[in-house]
Amino acid sequence: MFRYFENLIDPYSEYTQTDTPPTTLWAFLRGYCRPFYGLLALITLTEMSIAALELGVIFGVGWFVDVIHTTPNLIVDYAVPGLIALAVFYLLHRSVRDNIRYGRQNATQAEILAASKQAVAHDFIVDLKDLVGNSGYDAMVGERGVKLSGGERQRISLARVILKNAPILLLDEATSALDSEIEAEILNTLYGMMQGKTVIAIAHRLSTIARMDRIIVMDNGSIVENGPHEALLAQNGQYATFWARQSGGFIDIKAVI
Repeated sequence: MFRYFENLIDPYSEYTQTDTPPTTLWAFLRGYCRPFYGLLALITLTEMSIAALELGVIFGVGWFVDVIHTTPNLIVDYAVPGLIALAVFYLLHRSVRDNIRYGRQNATQAEILAASKQAVAHDFIVDLKDLVGNSGYDAMVGERGVKLSGGERQRISLARVILKNAPILLLDEATSALDSEIEAEILNTLYGMMQGKTVIAIAHRLSTIARMDRIIVMDNGSIVENGPHEALLAQNGQYATFWARQSGGFIDIKAVI
């Protein structure tokens, strides 16, 4: 087979040059890239599309931020007013006061102060100062609250939830960034708020959910245990194991629940 193909080629045939080599750089590049014109066109269109998409996202986000800044009630007005309070620990680049009363724009200063004290946030708020001279509740928290610690952001967010006083509470790791003493103080407030409300709480700190009417333990996406705190302890299953690890024998169960 190889000999057949070898016989098709005459290595000694005469070669006559019929084209003229390019004499300029542009002519050389044009001739060199001619086989890739289609691919280059596709790459160019793709890059232009990506650039247009990025510009659209940048201008869209900028427009949204401007709308939120000039119309702070926008999201609240389009939500179900006063129905759900979601403990999202995300702060806007605005003052502490504006962040706390975000879900209830007509709140008075006295109500804001009361909510802050219940969230154990008032003492550190009055000591806050920003770079432009604002202090206390007028201090700017920075983009996403970067000027505050995780625990401070969490307490301001909890003050916002307390101020809203909605009949449905969604708490996702509501005390994860707090030390034990602050957590104990805030839990007393949260448990008081929960009376007569529908509460859905997600927590790895079991002390946060020990007083719940119903606790669901999930493992690999499946419910493995279900019931109140005392019943789950009596089962001596995963919940009881986690509780023993976290309490370490130092937590008085009766004091927690």
